[in-house]
Amino acid sequence: MKVAYLLLLGLAACHPRIYFYDVSARDLGLTDSYSVSWSASGSIYLTVHDTTMPYTTGPGVPPVVLLVSRDGRSDTVLLRGADTLRLPEEGSLSIRNLVDVDSTPRFRYMKLVAHKYHKDSTRETQIAFFRAEAVGPVAFRALPSGDSLVAEGNYSAQRWGALYRILAVSNDMGSGDTAVLARDVVVSHAGISVILHPGDAPSFVFRDTPIDGWWSIRSQIMAEEKLGKKEPSILHIRIIVKHL
Repeated sequence: MKVAYLLLLGLAACHPRIYFYDVSARDLGLTDSYSVSWSASGSIYLTVHDTTMPYTTGPGVPPVVLLVSRDGRSDTVLLRGADTLRLPEEGSLSIRNLVDVDSTPRFRYMKLVAHKYHKDSTRETQIAFFRAEAVGPVAFRALPSGDSLVAEGNYSAQRWGALYRILAVSNDMGSGDTAVLARDVVVSHAGISVILHPGDAPSFVFRDTPIDGWWSIRSQIMAEEKLGKKEPSILHIRIIVKHL
């Protein structure tokens, strides 16, 4: 019995072990820092792999420089999609992306690997990096109602997720499209209404309201349209959203 117990202890000692692994945050702004802590046995590696998010453009994420700080020392690592850091059996480090404001949002998969005698033990964590601010449209099909055009409906924040709120809104009707007349629009959302004039600075009246929910955009039918100029089929505004 004692021999069997010692044999089991010996076999257990041959296996890699991860006793503790923690990443301090799961949803971050692009330049936020986060910490990684671990305790394990064997040869320890941390693999870092970035991938695109849904609704972002392009076939992949651009490289990013990581600032990795541990034990009072900081080093930079150029992450070209994936990289591996060699670690001691126990410790912690902090990581921050060195990026400009236009860098691409991304998912980051971080896998702690403990290797020993041709065996691996692993733990993996996903982190989401979002822009501090982003811009996009809210648009609906325009339908005539009396002397106005009305475009309204439920808007989904799926493009950005639940971690964004409205920062500002602006009127971009006719901007860059000579076929569409610039026009005032009345925007209603979250119990708030505002008149947006073309060319004006963004309005912050909807600041901190949710992106999703019911939106209404109304505009008077213009004199040129009453005389035969084609009315716009869509009414739209531009929203600026911020990461929480």
